[in-house]
Amino acid sequence: MLAAYPAPGGLLTWGSSNQGDTFLWTTEGTGPEAWKVTVASRSGDWWHYDAGALQFTADLISGALEPWGLPRVRPEAVALGGEGQTGERAPQADGG
Repeated sequence: MLAAYPAPGGLLTWGSSNQGDTFLWTTEGTGPEAWKVTVASRSGDWWHYDAGALQFTADLISGALEPWGLPRVRPEAVALGGEGQTGERAPQADGG
C-alpha cells in the first residue's frame, strides 16, 4: 500500500501535466537525491521510473522515455530580446 509523505517511503507530489497526470517522489532512501519518480496517470495507471525528477523530465522531453500515456512533450525554442533578435519562434526540426 502506498502512503502519503511524511510516512516512510511515502509519496510526495512535485508536479503535474497539463492533462491531469501527477508526478510524485517515492521518498525511500537516504534523502531527496535517492528518491525515485512515481507517475499517477489520468487513466488511473501508476508506474515507477527508476531515477529522479530531473532525469525523468530530461528523458520525457528528449523522447528517451516511453511516455506510457503521458502527453507528448514538444519543446520549442523561442528567441527573447537582445540585439538582432525579433522574438519570433525558431524553426522546429519537423518544419512546424
